[in-house]
Amino acid sequence: MDVVNAVLDANAMPTIPTWVGDNVRQLVESCLDREPPNRPSFDDIIQFWDILINQRDYENHDWFKSYDVPRMIFMLQSSEVFLQLLATQELIQVLKEHKATD
Repeated sequence: MDVVNAVLDANAMPTIPTWVGDNVRQLVESCLDREPPNRPSFDDIIQFWDILINQRDYENHDWFKSYDVPRMIFMLQSSEVFLQLLATQELIQVLKEHKATD
């Protein structure tokens, strides 16, 4: 109940990781708006992700450099072994995919 009380009484909000891009940060913040009418609809959220994913530049690997690398560094530097293992598995998969395309 401490979390519920913090949110209700002290206006606490979750910390958004620093590696999250500005556009994703704005989406998360709008989803957490204290006034329900100000929050995006599920259709708005789906449209946001569709646009964001379709704008990825696979040739220049901007998506990977902007989101995945900072996220993986965050996970690898975490004190939580589970996050470290997830990041390691992702990196292995990325390296396998990269090697397969060479």
